[in-house]
Amino acid sequence: MLLAASSGASAANSVPATARAAILKPLTLSKVRDLSFGNIVPGVAAGTVTVNQATGAATKTGGVTVFGTANHTATFTVTGTGGHNYVISVGAAPTLTRAGGTQTMKMTSLRLNGANTRAMAATGTATLTLGGTVAVAANQVAGTYSGIFTVSVAYP
Repeated sequence: MLLAASSGASAANSVPATARAAILKPLTLSKVRDLSFGNIVPGVAAGTVTVNQATGAATKTGGVTVFGTANHTATFTVTGTGGHNYVISVGAAPTLTRAGGTQTMKMTSLRLNGANTRAMAATGTATLTLGGTVAVAANQVAGTYSGIFTVSVAYP
């Protein structure tokens, strides 16, 4: 009878592996239109005007009147790689300053329609809308008021 002798050494074992990288399209954010609180007539009492972040409809409180249909949301288009999450950051609500003057109105809120983290549609495009609230002083001086806020998008 013959016996095989074992040397105690094992044979080398190797397995191939693959290295991969997914290159995503850079996210781009384009402004479609600015936020508009519409045409406001101040009264003898202070009030607020709110533009709904989903519908663009304006509502008011206090002594202000809103008329016409000039109110609407701020609207942006985002493009990137479909199916991937992205994060939306909205800056602070600005103070609006009257053109040619020093009078101001404070935006008391700036609201994004939906969650801050979202999945990009398979098409690679999405739309963002924002609304907000502005405080109007009693007998606010007539004029066009504006202020700047920022919106940014990034992959998480």
